[in-house]
Amino acid sequence: LEGTHGGILVRLLRPENMRYSALPSGVRGKDVLFSLAELIDVNVIIDVGALISGMDNPAAASLWLERVVTDRETRKAEGERGIRVPLSVVYYDNGNELKVKDCG
Repeated sequence: LEGTHGGILVRLLRPENMRYSALPSGVRGKDVLFSLAELIDVNVIIDVGALISGMDNPAAASLWLERVVTDRETRKAEGERGIRVPLSVVYYDNGNELKVKDCG
C-alpha cells in the first residue's frame, strides 16, 4: 500500500465490500475459486496466501478465469440479464511480475 495513503484500504472497507461467505473447514484452493466464480458480482479476488493454497498464482488465475467465463456465459445463454463476462485476469507470477492472461 506504499504511496496510496490508505486509499486502497478506504475502498476495501466500503459497505458493499463487507459481505462474506463461510466455507467449510478443510476446503481446498480450487473449491474456493469455484465458489467465487459462481458469485455474479465478484470481479476481484485478493488472496494473501491464506485461502487459495495448493497452486501458484498463474494456475489460480487461469483456473478462475476459465471457470468464471464458462459460468457467466452459461448464465447469459439462459437469459440472465446484467451478466458481465471477464475478458482477462491480472495476477503476479512466480517472479512477482504483473501479468495479464486473456480468455483466448
